[in-house]
Amino acid sequence: MTTDNQFNNDLNELRGEISFFASLVESMIKKSVASIYSKDRNTLNEVIFSLEPKANEAELEIDNRCISITAKYSPKASSLRLIQSIMKINLDLERMADHTVNICRDGIDLINQSVIIDNRQILEMTDETLQMFQLSISSFYNMDVDSAKVVCESDEKVDKLKNTIYHRLIHEMKIDQSTIEKSLLFLSISKNLERIADLSTNIAENTIYAYTGNTIKHSYK
Repeated sequence: MTTDNQFNNDLNELRGEISFFASLVESMIKKSVASIYSKDRNTLNEVIFSLEPKANEAELEIDNRCISITAKYSPKASSLRLIQSIMKINLDLERMADHTVNICRDGIDLINQSVIIDNRQILEMTDETLQMFQLSISSFYNMDVDSAKVVCESDEKVDKLKNTIYHRLIHEMKIDQSTIEKSLLFLSISKNLERIADLSTNIAENTIYAYTGNTIKHSYK
């Protein structure tokens, strides 16, 4: 097998590892929010104590493979950009996993709350965040720059939902002090969802950089 073939095989394996890592993080996002509404303490603990350590291991393994491939082949131009982008995406995925842990910890505290607040907008925000995440990963894996730009343009939707939730919960706390603790927990959850959406935008930006060489930050036209 030629060196070029070996290098391409190693790159394809690396992209596959990122895809697997992304699937793990996606399951963590879904489980974290769904388990809050089902009051499933066991699954919340699973994300914190089982899945998050796996995410940490995946991040370290991918980072080491990127360094190893770079040292072995000394890639140039587009190949080097791809490896650099994978390293950044890898870090973003690990940070997303951390945010799901924050959501789960808030969720465990929420299980003990008896106060009732209508929080269906959290589910809407979760759906929007997941759509951004899924599209960012597929755009990278499929080398689809147009889809990556769609992700960047979608960030505003999640920001608006977060602001709507913020104002509604502030109103709840003002009219009923018994809702304060629960409202603060939901505010924390919405903030962590917003950060996951922001990190999805980072992935989309790095996808555009990897496949075009263009660097964009908050300018998507």
